[in-house]
Parts: sequence; C-alpha cells; structure tokens
Amino acid sequence: MTTLRTWAVRLASLFRRRQLDERLDEEIRFHLEMQARENQARGMSPEEARRTARHAFGQVEALKEAYRERRGVPALETLARDLRYAVRMLRKSPGFTAVALLSLAFGVGANCAIFGVVDALLLKSLPVAGAERLVALSARLPSGELFPLFSYPAYERLAAARPVCSGLVAFTDQFRATVRPEGAAEAATPGRMPETANAALVSANFFSLLGVGTASGRTFGAEEGRPPGPHPVAVMSYGYWQRRYGRDPRVVGRALRVNGAAVTVVGVAARGFTGLFADAAPDLFLPLTLHGAVKHRGNFLIQGSYDEAAPPWRQPNAYWLTLVAKRRPGVGERQAAAALGVIFQAEKEAEAALQLTAQDRRDILAEALVLRPAGRGLADSRATLTAPLMILSAVAGLVLLIACANLANLLLARADRRRTEMAVRLGIGAGRGRLVRQLLTESLLLAGLGGVLGLLFAWWGSRLLVGLVQGNGQTLALDVAIDGRKLAFAAAVALLTGIAFGLAPALRATRIDIASSLKQGAAAAGGGAAGHRGGRRRMPLGRLLVVAQVGLSLPLLIGAGLFVRSLRNLMRVDTGFARLGLVQVTIRPGLLGYDDGRLAALYDRLVERIEALPGVRSVSLSDSGLLGTSWSVTDVEPPSGAPGAAPARDESINVQRSTVTWRFFATAGMRMAQGRGFAPQDREGAPKVAVINETLARRLFSPARAVGHRLRFKNPRFAGCCEVVGVVRDAKYHEVTETAPPVVYLPVTQSFEQLNAIQVRAAPGAGTAGAALAESLRRAAAETDPNLAVFSIATIDQQLARSLSYRSAVAKLIGFFGLLALLLAATGLYGVMAYSVARRTSEIGLRMALGAPRGLVLRLVLRETARLIGLGVAAGLAAALAATRAAASQLFGVSAFDPATVLAATAALALVALAAGFLPARRAAHTDPAVALRGE
Repeated sequence: MTTLRTWAVRLASLFRRRQLDERLDEEIRFHLEMQARENQARGMSPEEARRTARHAFGQVEALKEAYRERRGVPALETLARDLRYAVRMLRKSPGFTAVALLSLAFGVGANCAIFGVVDALLLKSLPVAGAERLVALSARLPSGELFPLFSYPAYERLAAARPVCSGLVAFTDQFRATVRPEGAAEAATPGRMPETANAALVSANFFSLLGVGTASGRTFGAEEGRPPGPHPVAVMSYGYWQRRYGRDPRVVGRALRVNGAAVTVVGVAARGFTGLFADAAPDLFLPLTLHGAVKHRGNFLIQGSYDEAAPPWRQPNAYWLTLVAKRRPGVGERQAAAALGVIFQAEKEAEAALQLTAQDRRDILAEALVLRPAGRGLADSRATLTAPLMILSAVAGLVLLIACANLANLLLARADRRRTEMAVRLGIGAGRGRLVRQLLTESLLLAGLGGVLGLLFAWWGSRLLVGLVQGNGQTLALDVAIDGRKLAFAAAVALLTGIAFGLAPALRATRIDIASSLKQGAAAAGGGAAGHRGGRRRMPLGRLLVVAQVGLSLPLLIGAGLFVRSLRNLMRVDTGFARLGLVQVTIRPGLLGYDDGRLAALYDRLVERIEALPGVRSVSLSDSGLLGTSWSVTDVEPPSGAPGAAPARDESINVQRSTVTWRFFATAGMRMAQGRGFAPQDREGAPKVAVINETLARRLFSPARAVGHRLRFKNPRFAGCCEVVGVVRDAKYHEVTETAPPVVYLPVTQSFEQLNAIQVRAAPGAGTAGAALAESLRRAAAETDPNLAVFSIATIDQQLARSLSYRSAVAKLIGFFGLLALLLAATGLYGVMAYSVARRTSEIGLRMALGAPRGLVLRLVLRETARLIGLGVAAGLAAALAATRAAASQLFGVSAFDPATVLAATAALALVALAAGFLPARRAAHTDPAVALRGE
C-alpha cells in the first residue's frame, strides 16, 4: 500500500511539472510572437527578424532550463531532461549533426572493423575447454627455424607423455575436396565448378581432448583411430551444416563421397568450433587414417628412406602432422617441454638411423623440441598479416583523432554561439559543473549515435577487409561477426571519443564573463556584430586543432602514396615469364583414382583437345604451376669441387622441384640462359635430364659451365644421376617479393608426378581474359573426362593480383583513409576560417569602408589560412618521417621517405586546404560595409 501511495505522489508531481512545462512553452511562444511584431514595427529586415527571433528563443530556452535546475529534480529525471534537451539542440542544427555523425561513423567504424579482424586473428581465444593450457609442438632446426610438422609414429610416442599432458591431438592443414552425396551422378556438369568443401584430417581424440561437443550426433570414437574399416566416418562443422544443409537433422547418417571416398556423417560439431586454426574453418573433419582414401595432398615432407607400400601413418620419415598438446592443470610449459623433449630425442635417434648421410643424421639429432602457446589458435597468415594490420590500426586511430579534432572545432564554434545562453543560465544561479555535464551529455549522445552508426560500418567493413586480403585462392576464414567483445570495444571508443572532443568545448563554453557575454548577446540580437570583435584572439584552440588536423593528415597522404607506388612496382616486377596471353587452369586429376599409365594418357588427350581450341598457341602441364604456393622439395648432392664453400661429400642442398611437360618453358615464356629446354626425345628410357635455374647454377657450378654437369638426388624416387641440359633464367615462383630459390625442373616422361596445373598460351587478341576462353577450357576438360575437377581458371595477371591481395588491400584502405583525413582537415579548416570571418565582419567592414580593396581583404584571410597550413605541414612532415620508417618493411621499390611522393602529397594537401580557406576569404572580400557596420 505504501509503495502504491509513493508512486501516486511521484506521478502527481510529474504531472504538475509537465503542466508547468506546458505553461512555460506557451509563454515562450507568446513572447516570441510579440517580439516578432515589435521587430516588424521597427522596420527590421526579414533576415534580421529571424536572427533576433533565434536569439530570443535561445535566451528563453536558457531561462527555462535554468528554472528547472533551480527547482531541483531527481538524478535520473535530470539525466532524462539532459538527454531530451541534447536531442532538441541536435535537431536544431541538422547540418552540424549530420557532419558530426558521419565523421564519427567513419572514425569509429574504421577502428571497430580493423579491431574485428585483429581480434579474430591475434587476440581471441579458441572456444575450447582449457584453451590457455594448449601448446603447439615444433622442432627447432640447426638453422634456428621452427619446423611444425611431425610423423605419425612421432605423434604416437609423444602422446604417451601422460604425466605432464592430458593428451595430444594431431591434425593436418585444411585441403580442398570434392563432395557429393552418395548415389549422385558421377559425371560433372560441363562448364560448372565441382561442389567442394574444406576438409581436415584429425586424430580420433581431437574432439574429446578439446572438450568440444556436438550440435547433433557424435564425434569420433577410439575405433576411428584405427585403419579405415568398411564404414569410414566424418564430422561436419556447424557452419557447413547450416550453410549447405539448412541445419537438417537428417544429415547425421548421410553418406557422402569425399574425393571419391565413401564416408558417413556421424555428427555435427558444436556451433562456433572451427578447429585449431584461427584463420581456417574446415567444413569436414575426417580421421587421419583416411589420408590415402581421400587423396590428401597437403604438406607432406619425406626425408630419408620411404616405403612406398606402407601407409603414411606408418612412415617415421614422412612429416605431415601438426601436433598440439594440452598441459595438465598446474604443469608449466617448461616442465611439459622437458618431459616431451626426452621422448622427442628418443624419436629423433630412431629417425636418424634411417637417414642416408652422416650430415642428415647430425642435423636430425641436433633438433630440439619447442612449445608455443596455442590458446589463440594457430594461423599461417599471422606472419604475413600482423604488420599490415598494425599499420591499418594506427592509420584508423589517426583518422579517429582527426575526426575528434574536427568535431571539437565544430563544438567550439557552436559553444561560442551559445555564449548568451550559458551566461543567462550562469547568471540566475546554475552551477558551472551542471552546465559542463549538460554539454558533455550532448557530446556523449552524439558519440553514442556515431558509435551505433559506426558499428554498421564495422559490420560491413570487417567482411570487406577479410575479402580484400584473400590471396592465391586461399580462404581466410575469420569470425568477424559482431559480438560482445566488439560491442564493448565500440562502446569504449565512442565513450572516449565523446569525452575527447566534448570536454574542451564544454569547459570553454562555461568559462565566460557573464556581463560582457550578455552585453554582446544584446548587440548581436539587435543585428550588429559588436560581439565578434577581437575574434582572432578568442579562438586559439580552434586554430591549434586545425594545425593538428593538417599535421595528422599529411602522414596518411604520404603513406597512401608510398603504398600505392609500392603496389604499382610489384605489379610491374619481371616475373621471369611472359604474362600477356598466359592462362593457368588448376585441376585435380588425382581424384580420378587412375594409375600412372591412365593419367599419362589423360594428359595427352587433354593437351590435344586444348591445342585444338581457336586462338590457343601452346599448352603445357606442371605439378606446381606458376606463382604456386605448393612446391615439392628435394635434396641435391653437390658435386665435388663446387664453387662457394667447397661442401663436404655428405652435405646436400635443399632445392624446389617441379615436374613439367616438354613445352613448359615455351608456353610460360621463360627464357633460357644457356642450353636447351626439354624435347620430345626426353622420354622414359632415354638418358635422364634436368633444367635448373640460375640460382642453383650459381650454387653448384659456374653459371657459364653448368650445362653438361650431372646432378644426383638423395630422394630414392630420383636415385641416380641426371644431366643438366639447360639453365633457365630465375623467375618468381611463389610471390613477386621473393628472392629466387634454387629450382630444378624434371620432365614428366622421366619422373612421373600428378600434374595439377595447365598453362595455356593464347594468341594476341584471342580474349584470354574473357569468359569465352574459360568456358572453352572447361568444356575441353569435361570432354576429356567428365569427372575431371577443374578448380579455377585465371590469367597470370589475375593470379599475380591475388598473390598481392593483402598489399592491395592495405594500399586501398590507406588511400581511402588518407582521402577521408584530407576531407576532414579541409572541413575543419573551412569551418574555422568561416567562423573567423563571421566574427571579424565589423573589422572587415570598417577596413573596406576606409578604402581597403577586396584583394587586400582576400589576401588577409588567405595569409591566415596559409599560416595554419604551413604549421600543419611542418608538423606533418616530422610525423611522417617517423611513421613511414616504421612501415618501410611493407614497401617495395620505393624508399620510406620518397621525395616525389612527399612532394605530391604535400602539394595535394596544401591545394585542398587553400581551396577550403578560399571560400571564406572570398565571402569576406564581398562583404557589404553598410551591412557589416549597421550594428555599430
């Protein structure tokens, strides 16, 4: 009963206050109408009447708010009134509100978008139980490099370290696999891509050790860790289940064909779990023992002897697994590393016994086990993307600072226009702290609205950023959805931004002389400009903010120019092959299940069909392709007396190996430095031959005398010697920034390998980049074998652009941020100069009345503009000198402080800023002295 009475009293009080507010509003309207009539009776112009009415309205609003403050209201009601008043003030200035919201949206949105990618790639922990106790195993090689792959026998032995680890999981990188429901037609549809999915091979304890449940069905059991029986199984990811099957519960138990192997889906992983890689999201998880059945061709390194008849999980010298251990509670990394290191060394002694040379045995025994934290997941892209993301984060932060400076300038000008309102409220007893709180409420409301709008930009921008950095056809799977972490980051940025750009104007607006402000307000109400005298000295903070905006914008413009020039240099790099008219097709013939003889016949038929297409001049095949990411690696024994350091007899050189058809060099447009390429006579049974690149020739022989020398491979598959018949000029094999590694080419007719790339040289003007040729190539592949999977068709220029995707993304984004910063700086300069001209209207009118020409007034204002620009440029050049040096590692073919780029960026900034300052200067030069001096 008491509660009801209390609420009744409160409601009655609120009702009485509302009646009082309505009465005050009626009084306001009445007095404004009377004032308007008096203005008309005095003969004021309509413009002067409107200005007077606005001023009167501001005074009455100030009286109204001051009266409310004197009455005293509860804190929550005060906050509500502050918010309503802030909304009214923002609605009164739609232009200011729109500019402020867009500036904040871009600034907050850019920071939130980049934070989303940084968080997903570098900061966020895996959604697994005990993520902080996960450690990734790597072997530190004698060279100091970390090697992250292990053999299956090594995994089994290391998994026995139960005293320090709860367990050990093994898995592979994800690979692309063709997937179709069991019973579907075998034939591929000509002209269409096969249905594919990302798959990963994992150990049977993968889900149980990580504590990951299922959304439907079950995970792997112990029986799935044994060699595949009659019913191989798979676990589907939640994302693939939702995207491909619409969360159909009947998917559990469904039979699929994965790369031709029949598997049964036994479960769907829990939502949000995508494996132990932060930048990859497998659609299907398969047992390790399905390696051969699904024809896995991921990272697979063989060192020493290899039994072709044994499965890979029984090969101690086949390295293909990534290992992650889960430490027991209370066991530190050092203790776990010591215990696992003992087992690791025992395993290495067993591996060393299988090596062919003493040097290999010494290298293996010198390896040491290293543990790295894996709670945030593993990510191959971290090494490439961390530096660009840090640069983009710094750039986005600078844009936000420029936006804050711009808004602070706008609020300073707005606060000066509200001096009379603040003076009235202070004059009748309002406290300064109360006014500061009211003004900060307006700033925080503005920041909050800008933050909400910025989240919309961030939602779109994060996905755009991830899409921009895709490279080489690899999918960068990052979870950038809006979640609690991103909301908290956006709220923090918005709050700090609101305080940053709102506090100084609020303090300035309430630090006023009440009497002089009221007197100046009266003069302004009467239509004069007396209150504007001395304006040049009254806004030093605004000019300082403009200088800061210009100074922060210049490094962004210089950085944008440097990254654009760097990207242009990369696109113009000599790749070592003729790019014009060259198309590459990626195929997967290994999925057909053919033996070597049938595959060789398939290659012959495929080349014949493609050569018959109109406009095709030459066709070749290779196992790695041009600008490929996956190459085979082997060891070559140097001949005695090789130049350089005169290596010992049992030393070897690690080289990249590519198997090609005989027309490969002509089709790719690769130039021979000496000797010849392959020819039709280099067949099986003929003397074995090889072509090497210039780098390998320099390592092994005198480049001028390499032809005729013999190479010996350590790999048993290439036992014996082959003669070097040619030296091809160095090319770019992986990316255009690399230094050419040693490479050896072998003819497929003498060293058979699955060939996964087709190079097609089209005649000039044959439309190599068009859809017609791509359709013809797909049709030729389907006519050769309907089940031949064609994964991609692209020109070499397109592949080059993909390989430079993250660099292109950085250049585009920094360029966009630079233009945005330039626009904000120009807006800030325009606002300050326009306000300065408005405050000096009387002074300018007096000068012109005394005979000052318009050109003098124009130069007067432009001189002030140039002074601000000069100070900003000087500060910006100093900042750019430090900032661009930090980004020097990301540039190519251009210095960190390139004079041409610096000059162009400075000139562009100066011209735009002068144009922004010219408009107020032109308005000042056309001031009518009679109008300007009327108020005097």
